[in-house]
Amino acid sequence: MRTWRGWLIVVTVMLAAAGVAQTRTGQALLRSAGIVSRPPGYTVLAFTRPDKLPLIVASRTKFSVSFMVRNVTGADHDYRWALLLAYNGRRRQQGGGHLSLAAGRAATLSSTVTMACSGGKARVVVSLSSPVESIDFQTECLPHTGRVP
Repeated sequence: MRTWRGWLIVVTVMLAAAGVAQTRTGQALLRSAGIVSRPPGYTVLAFTRPDKLPLIVASRTKFSVSFMVRNVTGADHDYRWALLLAYNGRRRQQGGGHLSLAAGRAATLSSTVTMACSGGKARVVVSLSSPVESIDFQTECLPHTGRVP
């Protein structure tokens, strides 16, 4: 009977310790003791309105691409971004720039793409150079007819 009581106490203490370790205070205690480290930071890159990205675009048409960058690295970070049009095995830069974000901050950017293609599939790519991240979408390019509607 005493053996069961001893095991019950051990299991109860372990469960309580595991519960405390899940809290903010518990995480801070474990970090200060050197048992766990801070989780690595990351960068979020996403289209702000993916439902508004064009599925079909006529050549020579301009449209705007809006995207968001969020800095979750835990420190201030400088980003270089580029907006590219990939078509027929080639990439053409359509926009780009530099962005400085404080830790925990986000920014929404917008750039214009001018479709330059003669029909077929084209890919619009937004990329960051450091960290290397990219997002893209595919669109159908309609050839330019020369007619004015």
